[in-house]
Amino acid sequence: MQPRHFLQSLAWTLAPAFALAALVLMVSCDIITRTDITRTAISCVYVEIHKYAQKHGSLPPSLGALPKPAGEFDYFLDVTALIAGGGAYLGSYLKKKEENWATHEDLNKLITQVAAVTKTAKEIEASISNDVWRRQRSWDIRRDVFFDVLKQLATVFHSSVDPS
Repeated sequence: MQPRHFLQSLAWTLAPAFALAALVLMVSCDIITRTDITRTAISCVYVEIHKYAQKHGSLPPSLGALPKPAGEFDYFLDVTALIAGGGAYLGSYLKKKEENWATHEDLNKLITQVAAVTKTAKEIEASISNDVWRRQRSWDIRRDVFFDVLKQLATVFHSSVDPS
């Protein structure tokens, strides 16, 4: 089997695993760290060293002796990086969306509570207002009765003092 076909078949074999890894990144990560990028680059170099050793029967004298990755390998890494980056963006987007939704739910609960407090306050205000009105009306009636009683007493007193 030629190395190019081997890498193609390996890429298509590992595609579901990378898709699953991208899904895990979407859910659990907000960003791709420098450590993750370094590990990916080290893995790529390791693959190139392995290919060089199989072809030449020894390790390369320096990293400069390694060939550039094949086009489909670059494409595979680009797609993996794109999926991971998209997953990171989507993960942070969904996290923010979840925070907004929770805030919206909290706001709806708060609006309901404020409406209930307002209704109760208006009921108490109406009750107090009715009670004050009743007391004021009672005092008005008492005042009128007292004035009538005083007028009658004054009339009786005046008629008893002045017999004319």
